Amino acid sequence: VGKNGSGPWQHEEMMLAVDRRVKAQDHQYRVIPVLLPGADRGKRGKLSKFLVRSTWVEFRESVYEEDTLAYLIQGIKGERTALVKQDNATICPFKGLAYFDVDDHSFFFGREALVEWLLNDLKVAKENKFLAIVGASGSGKSSLARAGLLAALKHGKIPDSHRWPQVIIFPGENPLENLALGLVGQSILDAGPKSIQDFIDSCIQNERALYLTSRAFTSQNPERKQFVLLVDQFEEVFTQCQDESIRKSFIDNLCYAATASLGGIIIVLTIRSDFFGKGAPYEQFSALLPKQSYLVGPMNEAELKDAILLPAQQYAFEYEPGLASKLQEDSLAEVGSLPLLQDTLRELWRRKVNGTITYETYQELGGLSGGLDKRATAFYQELPEAKQSLCKTIFLRLTQPGEGAEDTKRRVSIPELLVLKSEREDVEELLAKLSGPDIRLLTIDKDFVEISHEALIRNWQLLKSWIEQERENLLLHRRLTRAAEEWTAAEERSDYLFTGTRLAQYEEWADQEEVVLNQQEQAFLTRGIQQRGQQKKRNQFIRFGAAMILLLFSTGLLFALITSNQARKEALKNQGSSFSALALSQLQGNDKVASFEHFRLAEEAHYLNPNDFAVQNVFHNSYRNFRPNLLLSGHNGPVRGANFNCDETKILTWSDDHTARIWNIKDPQNPIILNGHYGSVVGAS
Repeated sequence: VGKNGSGPWQHEEMMLAVDRRVKAQDHQYRVIPVLLPGADRGKRGKLSKFLVRSTWVEFRESVYEEDTLAYLIQGIKGERTALVKQDNATICPFKGLAYFDVDDHSFFFGREALVEWLLNDLKVAKENKFLAIVGASGSGKSSLARAGLLAALKHGKIPDSHRWPQVIIFPGENPLENLALGLVGQSILDAGPKSIQDFIDSCIQNERALYLTSRAFTSQNPERKQFVLLVDQFEEVFTQCQDESIRKSFIDNLCYAATASLGGIIIVLTIRSDFFGKGAPYEQFSALLPKQSYLVGPMNEAELKDAILLPAQQYAFEYEPGLASKLQEDSLAEVGSLPLLQDTLRELWRRKVNGTITYETYQELGGLSGGLDKRATAFYQELPEAKQSLCKTIFLRLTQPGEGAEDTKRRVSIPELLVLKSEREDVEELLAKLSGPDIRLLTIDKDFVEISHEALIRNWQLLKSWIEQERENLLLHRRLTRAAEEWTAAEERSDYLFTGTRLAQYEEWADQEEVVLNQQEQAFLTRGIQQRGQQKKRNQFIRFGAAMILLLFSTGLLFALITSNQARKEALKNQGSSFSALALSQLQGNDKVASFEHFRLAEEAHYLNPNDFAVQNVFHNSYRNFRPNLLLSGHNGPVRGANFNCDETKILTWSDDHTARIWNIKDPQNPIILNGHYGSVVGAS
């Protein structure tokens, strides 16, 4: 294809060539798309499926580029070999459960065609510079973005792209903070707490904050026309970030920066396909995502062949006859097989015999699907019992149970694990083993640790059983962890503490033997319980004080009235006798739900004539008989509790029948029923 692109004649020639290739035995007739200098592939949607899925040979500057010519000759001969061979046999070219990073591009094979299309999408982008790499877990999205796209940009595959800074972040629980730190790491944003906090506040207040930051950077660095921002594992915005205002601000800033005409930023996302629909509530994002996304599927036969054989050619080892084909066959049969393939290849490489990877070793590992489960279980079973309990706790803390989606891994700061109910040395020792070269079930990056790949969550049967057994506890625990972290970040302000029913629920939950809290979480709950006790004492003091003031006021008023007018005293005494007689008549009546007013009459009579034996007798009988005689019927299940309102004219009850009810003491036969609960009502006020 030349500068003028392909027309009807070229299309006809291509169709004839493809037809001949299909009819040829073993595909010996080869069809290779070649792009000459100055030519443009165009958009994927306008090309045939064959051209989209083929690996192109692209001459960028001239037709005499040595590496490109060598690549074309390989294609013509049907020979696929590594262009640069390494003599160092100690380097393992397989990453296990970890992703291929930017600097691992030299042994990243099988995705060359996809990388070229991603580069092409960025080159032809006119209106925006936004690209989402979408795929199922285990499809290799992170490796494609890092060792594929970003490595190609770093090596100048787009003019001047080798000058562009690259910012790589995970969203985590606070994507705006992680974005700010990523920008600081590439000197795009000034370091220092104030600068970082100002940027975060600006993003929350203004969707143009990231765009303005990129404009300021490119204006101060004219040789760097733009920079690249990779937001890896974008689904963490939905699984780990619980603050909707931060989530929305983060998404809005990304979208505005990517679509602004003068923006100096290219935004690349990797996102799991089962989270694709989560962006629907965000208008700009939901409009961008379908138009600017590239769906990554599983590797085809040719790609798997390259991923298995080319590292062996480059790093001077070989497979026993038939083993490479078996690995390829097993990978095609397994959903999300890439991390399992890489993990198996790494273990096979470690156990090679005289530079040869053997079929026997592959069988000993348990094959592609069983090797990871077998290795993880063997490691766990070899631990002492106390260490097994700690190992389980660590893995559960590193897992985010799905709510309407698959379970995912969770990135955790190492200090969060070091303050578990175990010796610090034991935690550090176990983390070192789990992330070491022999096991590599965990990945440690600076101050954070995470499960190396979600393939472990899907394929380690023991871990899957732990998650199912503890799913409800894990969901509760994640909410507690987030609340404790927010409380700490807010300098332990009391208004961040749990109160009321929520505190009681977590207090009861934390008493379970299997619940393991770290020091921060325990301090958060303890402070909430202490605050509740202090509040209870304050309320009791307030009630006592109010009662004393009322009593003193009533006594003083009565004394003033008595001393000023003896006749008034006689009148009050007579009135008290009348109240007493009226209350007595009600107590002797057949009405079992005596009006609360009559109890008040007896109480008033007692205050007016405290030394009158008959009045005292009526008052005590009324007080003793009133509450037992108030029968509240109507709940269809056990009643969990009841409370009077402040003036004791109404009663609130709650029950296992999924309702709460408000009873008027004057009319207890017609309570107000509060429906709509989906379970037992365990508290109300």
